Amino acid sequence: MTLAAARARARTLRTAEEDRQRLAQAHREVVRRLIAVSPRIAIDGPVRAWVEPIGRDAAWCARVRTALAGVGPIAVGLGPTATVAWAAACAVNDGHREVDGAEARAFLDERPLEVLEIGGEALDVLAALGLRRVGELRAFDAGSLGMRFGPAVAEARRRLDDADVRRPTTPRLEDDATVRVSLDDELDALGPLAFLLGPACDRVAATLRARALGAVHLSLALELRGGREHTVDVRTASPLADGRAALELLRNELDRVRLAAPIAAFRLGAPATAPLRPEPATLFGGRGRDDAAREVALARLRTRFGDDRVVQAAPVRVGPDLLRARWRAAEGPRIPPAGAMPWRRLDPPARVAHGFAQVAGRCRRIVRMGRVERASPPWWEDGRRRVHLVAWAEMDGPLLVMLRAVCDSACDDVWEVVAWVD
Repeated sequence: MTLAAARARARTLRTAEEDRQRLAQAHREVVRRLIAVSPRIAIDGPVRAWVEPIGRDAAWCARVRTALAGVGPIAVGLGPTATVAWAAACAVNDGHREVDGAEARAFLDERPLEVLEIGGEALDVLAALGLRRVGELRAFDAGSLGMRFGPAVAEARRRLDDADVRRPTTPRLEDDATVRVSLDDELDALGPLAFLLGPACDRVAATLRARALGAVHLSLALELRGGREHTVDVRTASPLADGRAALELLRNELDRVRLAAPIAAFRLGAPATAPLRPEPATLFGGRGRDDAAREVALARLRTRFGDDRVVQAAPVRVGPDLLRARWRAAEGPRIPPAGAMPWRRLDPPARVAHGFAQVAGRCRRIVRMGRVERASPPWWEDGRRRVHLVAWAEMDGPLLVMLRAVCDSACDDVWEVVAWVD
């Protein structure tokens, strides 16, 4: 169902961006509560869970509602199949409904087609044909419904014949992304610890990669003799799921640690994670930017120059092109210093018209344009988006000239020559 169709059906509908991480946490919390009433549970979508009842009676339904107290309005439906159980739950707003096998078909036939979870557009078409109840749809064959209305309607019709694979399962706990290693011999130095940290980092990274997650916070707890503990924390700007990079980051932090007692054990975990960024596709193969290598390089720079000296890695261009240029004095030597271009500034700049400009005493033609670069961030002025552009070009002479333009979205680019080299 589209958002517009949903709003047409419910004018008070409120929409919000889906947060998958919070949704997964809510699902884990629901499973943790339901374990107290049943060993077999399966989460199906954001608002439904399949639970195997222990004794089909009102007392068990009451225990389910008690376990989920505070979550929201809870409707519990009991039935011989998942389709009947869901229809029973939809029949009550906040309570429970039990349907036994003898009355299941009659009860289901009287339910509206919405309990079969058919899409909104298909529901509208079926309603236009006079099909609004489950019993009215049961009179048609699943194959013919599929050819006319699509596979979703055919699948809904098959569920009426007990062909419903939805059922509770035994929940599995996720692999813990924490590794604890007990040492047979206590370590008085941190050097040998790196050999044991390598496999631990690989295991934590592999566990996170299997969930498409990366660590943004690594925590290494060193358990010292006498029950004391020293914790080393590493935080990264991007999700990290590379065991080698995690080891290098931890080794970099361990270089600053001074032990007060020998190490008896250590724990390595990832208290905070984030979804991994997909690898960027490249035209000719090869890898894109390596976030793990960048984090290691930043950590080493901070160790050498101080934590407050390196904040974020970013390419920095020292000033605009015109300010970076080396200008040659009118009476100076013709050979500039090493690494400098002998630019001659034009003041005022010479405007380019139809490919010609007045440079060095005569009108010259632009023979070839070089690369065009942006010399400043875009800005808004008088309601227009503007930007400075610079370019290099070859003119008759031959001359090498530097061009500049202030461009906006309302007119064509107007270029002018600001400097030249003969």
